[in-house]
Amino acid sequence: MIARRLHTPPLFWAMAFAGGIVLVRYVGMLLTALWVRACYASGSMGANMVSKWTRSAVYLCETVVLLGFIWFWRAVLSLAFLPIFITAIDIRLIAPKKDRLRRKFRSDFERYMRNTRRWI
Repeated sequence: MIARRLHTPPLFWAMAFAGGIVLVRYVGMLLTALWVRACYASGSMGANMVSKWTRSAVYLCETVVLLGFIWFWRAVLSLAFLPIFITAIDIRLIAPKKDRLRRKFRSDFERYMRNTRRWI
């Protein structure tokens, strides 16, 4: 186990994990808020570099970070929670954002939805 090799207490790794999750979540919310604000301010549904390839770049990154933690700790059974995590993100975060953008940008948003993949 990695904690034994580095001679660090398990509490340190738990706190590092929690801090990493908070940091990723905060940066993700900040990037999403900046992108939505830029769309509202410009009045157009422009696609930047990242949003040309995926509609949910921030949430895709969070999922990859979660997979990294699962791999790092060899917690294979935690893979069962991945579909729950993705479903929760979709229902609680992506759907409301999609509705707001659809109401604001109508035809631009429909074009964006047609041309951009959902996750990858």
